[in-house]
Amino acid sequence: MKRASRAETSAKPAPNALRNGAVTRTLWPPAPGTKRWQQLYGEALVCVRHRHDAAGLRRVITVELAVGAVARRRGQPALQDRARYPVQLVAGERELKAALKIRQAWWDPESGCWYVYGSTIRELHLEDRILMRAIARR
Repeated sequence: MKRASRAETSAKPAPNALRNGAVTRTLWPPAPGTKRWQQLYGEALVCVRHRHDAAGLRRVITVELAVGAVARRRGQPALQDRARYPVQLVAGERELKAALKIRQAWWDPESGCWYVYGSTIRELHLEDRILMRAIARR
């Protein structure tokens, strides 16, 4: 009779049990700690979260993936021309950074993103770079 190893005997947490655990860290690509998951999941990776299980005995790593997109429905709020939205730039995008400065965007070092007018976002086609997590924090 084969003896079960320690890894086989430790039960994996049920997905629903993870809801009761506290999120201790959220990492956004390309931050250190997300590289391995980014190689595995590519552009579908949204973030990596570290959680403690409900008992606080284990740290569990979860990944959030984007698996689809649906067109915005009528009645949902659209970008307001004179409202500012947080936008993420990739290092080395000097031309885009200069274009944002000309259009009165401002850099917020605390959040690490640019705040850009809605009209500029549409003009430069930056809709996919809006940081929804920063909007949700407001």
